[in-house]
Amino acid sequence: MSADESPPIDLARESPFRLGALEVRPPTREVVAGEHREVLEPRVMQVLTALARRRGEVVSRDELVALCWGGRVVGEDAINRAPPECGAWRKPTGLPYDCKAEAARLAARHA
Repeated sequence: MSADESPPIDLARESPFRLGALEVRPPTREVVAGEHREVLEPRVMQVLTALARRRGEVVSRDELVALCWGGRVVGEDAINRAPPECGAWRKPTGLPYDCKAEAARLAARHA
């Protein structure tokens, strides 16, 4: 199934996953690091989930729109804003994983 045929990410059906020392729980939109817990905005969790599914691979803007916005027409600002917001919770955790840097790396690879 191609990205164009993939249904949008349904957070309620996603399994928890790990990103380094972090536990990511899409159904509850939580990112947990030890005692620290943050709840992400739904769209931000969808973007984080989409990037995590494809670790190390390029995720195109079209794929993000299909997976996170259900193929709806969205402005570049919305697409560009979501990946950096994935890392907004990271500062209080003090953990080395930086979703913002990861998103920038992915964006640079397919710019």
